[in-house]
Amino acid sequence: MMAILLVLGLAISGGAGCSRSETTGGSPGKIIVTATIFPLADMARIIGGSQVEVFTLLPPGASPHTFEPTPQQGRQVSQSDIFLEIGAGLDGWAGKLARAANPDILMVTVTEGLDLLPVLPGEHGHEEETFEDPHVWLDPVLVERIIAPTICQAMSQSLPAQEDYFRENLRKFQGELAGLDRKIKDKTGSFSQKKFISFHATWRYFAHRYGLHEVASVAEYPGKEPSARWLASLTRQIQEEGIQAIFIEPQFNPRPAELLAEETGCLVYAHDPIGGEGLEGRASYLKLMEFNLKVLEEALY
Repeated sequence: MMAILLVLGLAISGGAGCSRSETTGGSPGKIIVTATIFPLADMARIIGGSQVEVFTLLPPGASPHTFEPTPQQGRQVSQSDIFLEIGAGLDGWAGKLARAANPDILMVTVTEGLDLLPVLPGEHGHEEETFEDPHVWLDPVLVERIIAPTICQAMSQSLPAQEDYFRENLRKFQGELAGLDRKIKDKTGSFSQKKFISFHATWRYFAHRYGLHEVASVAEYPGKEPSARWLASLTRQIQEEGIQAIFIEPQFNPRPAELLAEETGCLVYAHDPIGGEGLEGRASYLKLMEFNLKVLEEALY
C-alpha cells in the first residue's frame, strides 16, 4: 500500500499542468488506453487500431499477483482515458492506482458481471473459503463474446465518432477468435490425456471450455513458495490419478514443479498465460493462445 501511495503522489505532482499527449507521447485526438496485462492491451490495440495509443503496466515475465507499479507508470495512468483491468483479485493494486491518479478515467473491469468459476477449497491453500478465479482471458470464447465487446463499448463511449470503426475491428477480431476456438476444440478433442497440474490454477476456464481437467496447482498462493506439506500432498495426488504433465510459467520460479517431477516421474512443460511484446511466438493474444495450444498438444496428446 505504501508503494502505491508513493506512486500516486509522484503521478499527481509529475502530471500537473501537462496534457495527455505531452506526458505520454500519445498523438492528439487518439484515445490513450492503459491495461494491466498484455492480453488486454493487445485486444485494445486490435479493436482501437489507428485511433488508440495503448500502454501495458505489467512487463514481460512479471506476475500481476506480486507486481508493484513504478512512479513513471503512475504518471502514465494519470494521463489515460481508459484503464483496463482484469479484477477478481488478480490486479487489485491497479484499480486503486487508476482511480486516485485520474478520477475521470473510464475504468473497465473485464470480470465484472461474468459468472466466475471458483478457486475450490484446498487450492492456493484455502481450506475453508472459496475465491473467484480471475483468469478469464484464457477462454477465447469469453473473449469473443464478452471481453472484446466490452472493450469496444468503452472505446465507443470515449470516442463516439469512431464507433463504426471500432465495431468493424471487433467483428474481424471475433472472426479470428471463432477460428481459434474451432482449432482448439479440434486439437483437444484428440488428446489421450485430459488431466494436468498447473503452476497456480491458471487454466480452469480453458480446461472447462475444452474438456480438460486442471487437477491442482503447484503453488499454494500466487507468488509464494509452496510448503513441503503441500508438495507432499501433490505427489500423492499425481501418483493416485496417473497425471503425467506439470506446467510451469515464466512468471514464477520453476524449481517446486521440477522437484515434483523428479519425485513423480512427470514431465515439465512451459506455457505462458500472459505473453508480452517482443516475446517470440507470444507477442499477440492470438499467437499466445496458439503457443499454449502447441505446448498442451505436446504434453497431453
